Amino acid sequence: MATVRFSDELKGNIKDAAKKIHDPSIDKARHSIPEGFGRKIYDAVIDADTQAKMAQLPARFFKTHDTLHFEGFFDTNTRSVRLDFGQPEDHHRSYTTPSLDVSGLPWAYDTNKANDGCDLTYGRGVRLAYNQHKFADILEEYTAWGKRVQTAEAKRDAFVDGVGKIIDNYSTLAPALKAWPALWDLIPEDKKAKHKEVVERRSNKPVELDMDTSSLTASVTLAKLVR
Repeated sequence: MATVRFSDELKGNIKDAAKKIHDPSIDKARHSIPEGFGRKIYDAVIDADTQAKMAQLPARFFKTHDTLHFEGFFDTNTRSVRLDFGQPEDHHRSYTTPSLDVSGLPWAYDTNKANDGCDLTYGRGVRLAYNQHKFADILEEYTAWGKRVQTAEAKRDAFVDGVGKIIDNYSTLAPALKAWPALWDLIPEDKKAKHKEVVERRSNKPVELDMDTSSLTASVTLAKLVR
């Protein structure tokens, strides 16, 4: 009976399962955006004096949104600014936040990027001018949030890379499981069933892994505990 071999499909399935293990921590980081961040953006774009004047006008002069997504900052050429969230330079990027509550707040039908420092899109996304001091606090909080998200993503990527190195060391499943038993939790059910049916014709000496698998095992164990 044939052994379970590491096909490209099986490797892909295992790596996908490895990614999913970190979904809860990444989701937690994404939803750690400060409470009231949507209102803070609104107050920075539209000062108190302007808001008081807007309140004297009929509601039909404005548009409203229940939620907005903050999409980061733009430069003087209105191009999105890629920020440093603590990773190497080639990982600089901008993140879009989860939905921010701005229900009941009136917005002008058009915003002036140069004067208001705000780019409000029809898709309910908003970007702010990177070079305007009035957005300094928002930039600081957004950067801190982005670092939390990118740190969680970096841990996922390191885990997936480590799993990839293990499965690339072997051509079949059995010796890989002997070297790292926690791999079992990342294997699709049909391959598990096939592996249980396999009768090895000869004993294969596992290839020694030149890496510490303790952190990988800890990630798998934690994922099982929080299911």
